Parts: sequence; structure tokens; C-alpha cells
Amino acid sequence: MSEMLMKIFGCKEEFLRSIALTASRITSRNSSVFWESARTIDMVHSFLKNKKEIDGLQNDQLDHWLTLFNQDQHTAGFEFWYEMHKGIHETLKEFPG
Repeated sequence: MSEMLMKIFGCKEEFLRSIALTASRITSRNSSVFWESARTIDMVHSFLKNKKEIDGLQNDQLDHWLTLFNQDQHTAGFEFWYEMHKGIHETLKEFPG
């Protein structure tokens, strides 16, 4: 995308600086907390089930999460949230502050 902006507007460096600044702001204020409602866990579980049953997605990780959610929704929900949280942090670390 930065190459496209450079060709069209000549602002590649400004765009990259803007992304880095935004990522550092998100990271510095990232005080996310686990979902407050059991309903949220239900929605995530339903989403995962639909990916398999309706969309027909065949994926070992999806099967792993569905097994965990079927065994203990609350524990699986927390583990799923934590993995997502960790992945966001890892992704944002790619952008220098």
C-alpha cells in the first residue's frame, strides 16, 4: 500500500510514519480486559461453530478450539481471548514507536 501511495500522492514516508505512530499509540494504551459477558463467549463459540458447519472450513486449529469450547466454554473463551490479545501485541511490535 505504501508503494501505491508513493506513486499516486508521493507520500510513502508520511504514510509509514503515520502507521508507526498509530501502532505505538494503540500499544501504549492497550489495557484490554477479558470479555465481561458470558454472552460474548457464546457468540465467539457460535462463530467458530458456524465457520465449520456452515462455511465448511476444515482446519486443525478450528477443531482444537471447538473441542476446548465444548469441554469448558469459560476456560476456552479466556484462552482464545488471550491468544488474540497476544497476537495483536506481536503484530503491533512490528511498528516502531
